[in-house]
Amino acid sequence: MKPDASSSLEQNHANAERWVAAAACGALFALWAITAFTISGEFVGGIKGWLRAVFGHHWVGKGALAGIAFLLGSGASYLLPFQRGDTWWVRFVVWHTVLFLILLLGFFAWMGLGNAYH
Repeated sequence: MKPDASSSLEQNHANAERWVAAAACGALFALWAITAFTISGEFVGGIKGWLRAVFGHHWVGKGALAGIAFLLGSGASYLLPFQRGDTWWVRFVVWHTVLFLILLLGFFAWMGLGNAYH
């Protein structure tokens, strides 16, 4: 028996919504990676050196690792239980994005002020 067009369209919308949620969570994983490597790279000398040795430049390394974190986070998030209409992940991603923005801006301001007086 052939499924009707409306149920197929509904299934496509549900699948698309699930992929959007997974991609948003994957972006959050990438933000975690960038924030962690940026801040720890300033305090742990070996991190920037390792990124430079493996990727040619620490910025390229952070970008590559953020891309891997995005793919792994998206894939893992897609496998989580998901109900159509769930919105918890939107709030989760937005609040974490704000948190990481504050962390990075605060870190760069602190580094800039600290270096200005030395």
